[in-house]
Amino acid sequence: MREVSSAISELGLDNLKRLEERDPQYEAIRFLVKRAENIVEVAVLVVANALISYRLTGPGESYWWEFAREAAMEAEQTGNLNVERFFRDFLARSRHNRLLVGQKISRIRRFGESRACQELIKGLLEGHSSSSNDVLRLWIELGRALGSKSQKTLSFAVKMLYYVARSASRNIELPSTIPIPVDLRVSMTTATSLLVSNGSWRRVWRELYGRGRGLAVEAWRRIGVLSRIPPLHIDALLWTSALEIKKQGFKCERAIKAVAESIYTKLDRGVTKDVCEKIAIELTRALCIP
Repeated sequence: MREVSSAISELGLDNLKRLEERDPQYEAIRFLVKRAENIVEVAVLVVANALISYRLTGPGESYWWEFAREAAMEAEQTGNLNVERFFRDFLARSRHNRLLVGQKISRIRRFGESRACQELIKGLLEGHSSSSNDVLRLWIELGRALGSKSQKTLSFAVKMLYYVARSASRNIELPSTIPIPVDLRVSMTTATSLLVSNGSWRRVWRELYGRGRGLAVEAWRRIGVLSRIPPLHIDALLWTSALEIKKQGFKCERAIKAVAESIYTKLDRGVTKDVCEKIAIELTRALCIP
């Protein structure tokens, strides 16, 4: 664990933020923000979409671009964004979010009815508040509004709100206490980095994506403490690294090279290759065990 946290510390928070800007989901949000006049309306729409970004029928990157294009078109044509009406229309024709539509519309309605959530989002985006305490309050209020204990979508919603703020040149501070959203890719890198190990890394991966999700959350919480970097800022690194690992067929040397090169390229060669390789080695350690 100390080796992983050391590698992430060496990369540093500023570089992790630069990696976030190369996240396809960030690029989709930036596309939307540039085409909409009301940043608060956009933020509410993005948070709502994050809250229903589960059981997708396509890659997350593709879904967020589908959403961003539809939302941008709506904003340009109507000048305003009615959240529930937009999602009823959008989900009816979405290619990548077709499952549990009734349940998802219900979640959006409960979110939209929460005055506390709306006021916190407005305060954060209009500059009345930007502290990590206010972001944490939003995370808590989202859970209350949805009656949900699922940390994954709540944390993801906060991360995507942060992406809106960054895209609009607003500064909000992510708290270290909000857990990383453990999806398929984060559970994979948790297993391949041996942060959680108990026999086969593939079996551990399956467990972490299911009932053992809390173990992954705790592992990255401890990494956050050791590295002094909030777990939500580590998410984009793991997400993109997992994609490279999978592309290389989970082969040790190929995965290390691909992950290191991906980080190095995304940072426009603004970091040493040694640092990139160190992170790649730590995130693929399980693949290199004979």
